[in-house]
Amino acid sequence: DIKRDLGQWQEAIQIYERVNKSFPQTVTIKHNLALCYFALGQYFTSKNYAEEAIALDFKLWQSSIVLAKSLKELGDVDASLNLFSSVSRQGDDQGESLLGMADIWLNEFGDPLKAISIIQPLFKVEEFKDDARLTELMASLYDRDESADSLTDRIKAFSKKSIQLDTNQTSFYFKQSSKKKSLKPRVGIISPMFSASPVYFLTYAFFKSISKQCDLVFFNRGAKSDWATEEFKALATTWFDVFYADPIVLAKKIHDEEINVLYDLGGWMDPLALKALSLKPARQQLKWVGGQSVTTGLDCFDGWIGDNWHTPSSFQHLYTEPLLNKGDDYVSYTPPPYMPKPLEKKNDGYAIFANPAKQIGRAHV
Repeated sequence: DIKRDLGQWQEAIQIYERVNKSFPQTVTIKHNLALCYFALGQYFTSKNYAEEAIALDFKLWQSSIVLAKSLKELGDVDASLNLFSSVSRQGDDQGESLLGMADIWLNEFGDPLKAISIIQPLFKVEEFKDDARLTELMASLYDRDESADSLTDRIKAFSKKSIQLDTNQTSFYFKQSSKKKSLKPRVGIISPMFSASPVYFLTYAFFKSISKQCDLVFFNRGAKSDWATEEFKALATTWFDVFYADPIVLAKKIHDEEINVLYDLGGWMDPLALKALSLKPARQQLKWVGGQSVTTGLDCFDGWIGDNWHTPSSFQHLYTEPLLNKGDDYVSYTPPPYMPKPLEKKNDGYAIFANPAKQIGRAHV
């Protein structure tokens, strides 16, 4: 359980698998295996172990939650929603089940108002108040019935209360006497989306261009792996899969790698990483592509990389991060290998900026 709590999923799995082989009827072992495999993104195996745990104890709602989450990741959204709803109706765990339902309505069905209505009961539950507020804020990004100033104020207040960790209790500093890991600048990159996503299409060319002069240290917060993941791995001096549940453990890991400049490519897609970064574990921290629809509300960033179109300097009051505008173009587009070459004018073509299954847009490339 210690390995599991530290996010050392593979090591925990090895121990749980040995115990499961000797005691195949132990429901808690199967449940923990489901949890660990889910954290590693092995959703089919997670689904199987969760089903085995439920077969041994149908009242184990915790395994039903893991099963519902696994079903969602495997693409069976309707079955996932039904299972979350069933757990909620039984009153076993209103928090996890309602948050799971809200996530589906927001991110799968695109109905932010429905998501907000679902999580209303959680505002009265101390344990889930912050999750409810966060869900409401994320939904507000899609259904904005308030001014940008009002939304920004709410985000800043939430970040100060629920994201910013107490730096007085946890001190991170760089040891002046320690032997340097490298003579090259060490560039950290953290994201839950090192895959075929905007993080790849809009940043890969830049990181490739500096990969010879810098040590690139990737902190992978996601479980999805595809051809774009392999492209990023090929650039990496060091690659860490950091699926930690504890932001302080994550911050310590970043700190120990002596990062000179860290690029956060997650933003509000990854609130746990924001908690870790709130402790300023890297010497310099910059916010760039990924979850960049709104300020983080944190003071730990040394800059927000945008351009004159994306974040005009007149909008500085909407950001806690100093705006570092790069002319009229703050990203560099890299097409996927399967993208056909343009047949029209030399400077015209098609560019994928999101999940290739969801969006294709026309752009100058």
